[in-house]
Amino acid sequence: MYERKSRGLFSRIFCSAAFHCPHCGTNRYYYRAFFALFQWYAYCPKCHNYELSRLRKRDHIDPMSLNPLRGLLRLIGFPLYYCTFCRFQFGDYHPLHPSWQARRPNGR
Repeated sequence: MYERKSRGLFSRIFCSAAFHCPHCGTNRYYYRAFFALFQWYAYCPKCHNYELSRLRKRDHIDPMSLNPLRGLLRLIGFPLYYCTFCRFQFGDYHPLHPSWQARRPNGR
């Protein structure tokens, strides 16, 4: 289980959170939302999960991102993604992660 880690000055500017695993010694950093523009693949802005699915239209029960940039991407016609873990919907122009795309249930 990851434990919260203190961040230095450089990390505070670029990272919203930092975690450390005491068992294996790895560090995990969650970058601020601005850096999502420079990622290779789409990930959930709420829980940072890459296991997403595409939706054809908005589901009015689950919450939707209120970020104006993501709303604009949705209006332009970019795909609507859905995170099954936190049940969050958002628009993004990045493709799905290839490892998750091959394992998606029902091949959709």
